[in-house]
Amino acid sequence: SERLQKQIELGVVQADRDNLLSQLIELEKDSMELKQVKMYQKKLEENNERLSRERDSALVQAAQMKKQCDIMQADYQKTRAMVQELTADLNSRSKGTEALVLQRFCSEVSAKFEIEKANHMKTQSE
Repeated sequence: SERLQKQIELGVVQADRDNLLSQLIELEKDSMELKQVKMYQKKLEENNERLSRERDSALVQAAQMKKQCDIMQADYQKTRAMVQELTADLNSRSKGTEALVLQRFCSEVSAKFEIEKANHMKTQSE
């Protein structure tokens, strides 16, 4: 009976040992999975940091480009205003030139008319 008792205890101990071994194997698998999860988590954190830096850099570049666009828009408006001003000035000058040419022509015609009139009067008086 004592021998039977020892065999039963030995069987229980072996069953416990087998059970503990299978639990140890499961724990090792879980440990490996946990290591992989931590590795993936670290990679994700690194990617998030990199993406965050790239986003910040892109935002800075976008702000600089907006600033340049605003400057270019202001320069365009200034240039457009200057072109309009120069066009108006040119138009007024050309009108002034036309007026001078017309005035000279009228003066010449008037002078010729006076000469012709004087010649005609001279011819009639003779």
